[in-house]
Amino acid sequence: MRVLNDRGYEIFFDEYIPEGVNKIVVALHGFSSSRKSSCILMLKDKLYEYKIGVIAFDFPAHGESLISGESLSVDNCLKDLDFICKYIREKYPKIEISLFASSFGGYVGMLYKHFYDMDFKDVIFRAPAIKMYDVLHRDIIDEKIENELKINGYFKFGYEREIDIYLSFLEELKKYNIFKLYEGRINLNYNIIHGTADNVVPINDSIEFCEKFDSILYRIEGADHRFKKYGELDQVIDIALDILK
Repeated sequence: MRVLNDRGYEIFFDEYIPEGVNKIVVALHGFSSSRKSSCILMLKDKLYEYKIGVIAFDFPAHGESLISGESLSVDNCLKDLDFICKYIREKYPKIEISLFASSFGGYVGMLYKHFYDMDFKDVIFRAPAIKMYDVLHRDIIDEKIENELKINGYFKFGYEREIDIYLSFLEELKKYNIFKLYEGRINLNYNIIHGTADNVVPINDSIEFCEKFDSILYRIEGADHRFKKYGELDQVIDIALDILK
């Protein structure tokens, strides 16, 4: 499915809504992933049995999105999320909405909770890239990419799809520092699921966040960032289901 947003481009999304739905979860994918990620597909299959719907969409320049990396910005990601949330509230006005967000999606979700007036029933983050700027600089940006940025103003990166990552996007990530923005906030009660062997987004970032902002941390022993070993994603989905039920 696709819908035209208020900035002139289409948002591609999937709507998995069981008959008699009692709750809808907005699912956000990670960086260079898509709404078809294995985690989101497992989540929607499991929740469907419990009459919990899932709506997932592609961030700009991700998945089936028709726009280029020039339109990949934190601001556009936030506005697209808000557009989808408003779509849900209009179409399903009496249904509770919750949030499940992975990695970069977790970063966007945390910013959205800070800047926008949206009261999610439950908030669940899987290995959220709370320090997204640091993640890119530590794990992706090397000397070669630094030179590309100086010469072209962008560099190419991608797993499922190659994306042009512009300097302006990196500057946004640096500007929107979650820990600084959340300073002074208490009793957030976010639910964070994180692998103890995550070598992309260190679990210490989630530990620090939970200690500072009164949130709950669920540890998956031995799991890395993608939770690809047998049974690890099942553990993530089971924890999410227990929270959402």
